[in-house]
Amino acid sequence: MKYFDCHCDTLVKMYPSGKDFYKNGFDCDLSLLNSEDEAHVVYAVFNDGSYSRRDMLAIFEYFKEKSMSIKNAKAYLSVEGLGNQPDFCIDDIKLYSSYGIRMASLCWNDDNALCGGIGNNSSGLTALGKRVVKELEKYSVIPDVSHASDRTCREIVELSGISVCASHSNSRSICNHPRNLSDSEFKLIAESGGVVGINLYPDFVGKSADIESVILHIEHFLSLNGENNIGLGTDFDGIDKKTAELENCGMIYKLKDKLLAKGYNESFINKIFFENFIELFKKYE
Repeated sequence: MKYFDCHCDTLVKMYPSGKDFYKNGFDCDLSLLNSEDEAHVVYAVFNDGSYSRRDMLAIFEYFKEKSMSIKNAKAYLSVEGLGNQPDFCIDDIKLYSSYGIRMASLCWNDDNALCGGIGNNSSGLTALGKRVVKELEKYSVIPDVSHASDRTCREIVELSGISVCASHSNSRSICNHPRNLSDSEFKLIAESGGVVGINLYPDFVGKSADIESVILHIEHFLSLNGENNIGLGTDFDGIDKKTAELENCGMIYKLKDKLLAKGYNESFINKIFFENFIELFKKYE
């Protein structure tokens, strides 16, 4: 099985422990995969405001060192909460892109110097935030609107000249949580050529927080003509609760099996599990 997970927080847990991508004891532990599996994983560096530029670069170097030994997998870097960095300046985008950053969100849930977050869900992009969006475009770093306010999401899509991603967000129509996307937001992202990663956090999944509940989100986005715009963004190692039977990366195959049992064909499933995010990333290699 091939799959692409557009968001996990495993790297931030690995870094202080000195652990590797394999046998680390976390949810995204590559040793849990079958030998024939091929995983592509985006490792987010979540900055809650405590990481300076120097800290970020140290984590990037750690990632580079540890990723050298990965087999049957490919690792990518992203930044979650770019504007939370206390000494952030716009030149950091060029610097971070030189370290291989492929994706970045401007905020977490809270407002910061770049934009409004989903916490207050009122503010949009600041003047600096608008400059940052264009700088991300310049260096082919994909803007990630997960955690952004509704207004920020719309403004990023409208301002950006490249496809926009929501790396780990579900459907608000299925589970009415502010962290999930409205139908109009999903359509905007899809129209930009972007992809939305299905999140496995139970509070965002809703219903019974099981595989069937996850599939409801996939099917709703599919009803919005989103076949080419749905992927996976598990949020592994960034969540304190688990969706039943999808507790770690070694159990992702159960979602595939359930979709097959429901009559979805391999070609469609491969789009969700792999191709849609691969095609997005290929645009900006």
